[in-house]
Parts: sequence; structure tokens; C-alpha cells
Amino acid sequence: MNGVGISTSDASKWLHRKSETHASAYDSDLVIISLQECPSAPSIAQSTVFGTRNTTSPVIQVMTSSSLRRDEDQVQRTIQAALSSHHILLADIAMGEPVSPSDSKEEPRWYGFIRLLIYAKQKGSERYMDLVPILAPAGRKGDDLDAYNYLPHRSPDKGAVCLFISSIKLLVCSVHLCGTNAYEIPEVHFDKIRINELNVIAAKCQTIIKYVDYDPIICGDLNFRIEFHSKSSDKTKGGTDFQAVHAVINKKDPIALQNLFQQQDRLYRFLQNLDGHCSIDSADESVFCQLGEDARTLMEVRDTLELQTIEGNGIDSDTLFNPTFTFVGKNEIDSLKESPPHICASKVPRDYSEKRTPSWTDRILVSKKLIQKGLRLDACGADHTIVSSDHVPVFAVFSFQGV
Repeated sequence: MNGVGISTSDASKWLHRKSETHASAYDSDLVIISLQECPSAPSIAQSTVFGTRNTTSPVIQVMTSSSLRRDEDQVQRTIQAALSSHHILLADIAMGEPVSPSDSKEEPRWYGFIRLLIYAKQKGSERYMDLVPILAPAGRKGDDLDAYNYLPHRSPDKGAVCLFISSIKLLVCSVHLCGTNAYEIPEVHFDKIRINELNVIAAKCQTIIKYVDYDPIICGDLNFRIEFHSKSSDKTKGGTDFQAVHAVINKKDPIALQNLFQQQDRLYRFLQNLDGHCSIDSADESVFCQLGEDARTLMEVRDTLELQTIEGNGIDSDTLFNPTFTFVGKNEIDSLKESPPHICASKVPRDYSEKRTPSWTDRILVSKKLIQKGLRLDACGADHTIVSSDHVPVFAVFSFQGV
């Protein structure tokens, strides 16, 4: 979920989402919460570096700098209030994104923290021991964070915060990858950057956990996009590419939406290519093949959208939700002197913003090995009634006897 403006009401709606027959986060034994652009992080006074969780203290780690803006942390309390009283915090890990440079006299825009919170039911929480936090900055902004020994030119505006639960060999990552932030450029350019960021994240994880066999769960704003048309002239604001995707969404036809996902979603095609199932053009293939061996291990995953829409897995395939980004948000409306009457950030359903082609940027990926061992996707979806940002939060509920 994009963490901007998260309220107790939003958290409650999001975490209590479930199917008619399956539990929500409120009832779950293990709750994983991935936030991007989160306005706050755990208190520095609370933070610890690396260590093993004992029965009383969660693992809390923050990577930040003296120049980084920090809002008072209300997020953890907000989420805790939406969970049951039986849940305890296992870990709260955050990595501060540096302030974006500004060419104007206005204050530079700040995008917050990449954050991962993990809760467990107190009864049975002893199985989740030997917790190792991992911070993997993979961005390209400059900042004064040399004290943290980042890789050269790796800033924390993009990357991942992860937790390795060594007692069950589970690696959980909250990820924010490079966005499509310019017009007249095809997605293959940005995919190359995203794949490079995945390589950096995977290398950092492998360095910390020493190539231990693990099961990955990856969630967050992976930022892979839908692309109908790749010519520069098609990639303008509200241009041909935007119009083509918008037309499919407006049909409200679940089959057309499934075809859009399977044929034009870049992350789906990327994962299919890793499995050797997809025949794609040479430009795409050359980019997708730049994924290193460490990242191939990290990306041994299945997409919950794929499990839902293609395999069904007991879920009605007609429930495929619309793309989760990008919607007209409050900031965009505030920038207009006179907002058109039909544009309203709080109305449901919201309009898609013409600044970017609508896409399923917000994803949940789960280990193939866990699925082979019996992990079952019981429910997944998006909550379009939560309008606090230009994203829509997604959720998935799994059942598994082994965790």
C-alpha cells in the first residue's frame, strides 16, 4: 500500500478484507504489511541494528540521515489498532527516501520511507525466531548517506527493506522500484532500470543470508507497467498508449481485462520469460536476460494476479481487479487552479490520471516452492474505496500448514 495519508479507517478496511469463506488479516497468524512513500518510520530511540528477536522485543531498524524529513510516527499505532489484540509486532524496518531535487523555488518533494511491518499472533509466535533485517538501497539519487556504506550511487529512494525469518527460511521484502517518470520513452528503458534494482536487492540479500535456501515473498510497488504501444509518439501524457488501456478498462469486460493482463502487463511477461514460457521481441528479451543469478533465486515466485486470473485456484476469475495506478490524487487536483467538475480525488470509482498509463504496479509475489509445498491463495484483491493516494492498496490471504 502507498503509505501516504493512511488512516485508521483505511487500515481497518484494508486489513479486514476477506472472501466470504476465508480469514482476513485480523484473523491471520502472520500479517505482512508493505508500505511505500510512508510518511514516517519507527522512532530512532527504539531502533536496533542487527539482532535476534527475543520474546519481548521486536526487531526494529531504520536507515535514515540527518537531512531527511521525519513526520511523527502514527502508522504503527494505526495498523496495530486495526489488528486483533492477540497480534504482536515482530519487526518494523524502514529505509528513508531522500528529498527529490527541485529546480524551482518550491520546497523539494519528499517521498517518505519504504517500510515493512510484520505481526504474528502471540500464541505460536515463538516459531518465528532468528530475525535478520536487510536494507537494500538501489536508487540513483545523491544524498549524504555515505556513513551507511551504500554501494556507489545507490540511494534509498528505491530498493527494498526485507526480513529473513531464518527459523522457517522465509525472506519477506517490501519493494519500491523505479517508476516510469518521463514521456516519449518506451517501457523497455525503465524495465532495464528495474531489473538492475532487483539485481542489487538480490545481491544484498544473498550477502547477508549467505546463500541459505529460502522462500521469498515480495510485495510492494514494483512499478512494472502495461504497454500497448511503444513508439515515442504514443508515450505522451494522455496519448495513444493511455487511451488504448483506458478503453479496455472502460469496457468492464473481465475477459478483455484478463487479456490485457496476459498480453500487455510487463511484469507478467517478465516472469513468463524467466520460466521459458514466453516468446517476446528481441529488445525485451535482451533486457529480461540481464537478471543475475542471485535475482533469479529471489524471483522464483508466482504472481497472485496470475494465480487468480489464469489458474483460478478456487477464486472466481471474474474478480480480477482493475489496474491500481495511477489515479487522480489530491496533489494533482491542488495543482489545478480550477479543477474540472468531473475530477474529484475522493469519489469512487476514481478517474485514472492521464499522466501515466493505468497499470498493475502494486503486486504480491509468493515463492513457487511454498506453492508446491501446499501454500494456497484463498483471496486477493484491491480496495478502490481507499483514496488516500494515487494508488489503490492490494491484499492477499494465504493458508499454509507449514508456517
